[in-house]
Amino acid sequence: MAADKGSKALNLRFKDPQQHQAITDAARAAGVSVQDYILEAALRRALAVQDRFVQAALDAHRTTADAFADLDPEDGRADTGLRERERAAASSSPAGTERHRGSAA
Repeated sequence: MAADKGSKALNLRFKDPQQHQAITDAARAAGVSVQDYILEAALRRALAVQDRFVQAALDAHRTTADAFADLDPEDGRADTGLRERERAAASSSPAGTERHRGSAA
C-alpha cells in the first residue's frame, strides 16, 4: 500500500538549490506539502489563464453587441408577432402548403 502512495508522488528535480529551498519554505509556511503547494500554484495559474480567456470573450461580446446596437437600436426588441407571420407566410406559399399536407398524412 505504501508503494502505491509513493509511486503517485510528484517527482521534480530543481537545478537551483535556492529555488528548491524557497519553494520548500513557502510550502511549509502555507502548511502544505511541496507537492500540494506546486499543484495548487499550477491550478491557480491555469485558472488565471481561463479567467483571462473568459474576460476577453465577454469584452468581445460587449463590443459586438454595442456595434450592432449602434446599427439599429430597435433590433433588440422582441417581435412577438414574428412567428405568427412566419406561419401565415408558410401556409400561403405553395411549398408551405405541400409541407403541411405531407405532415398531416
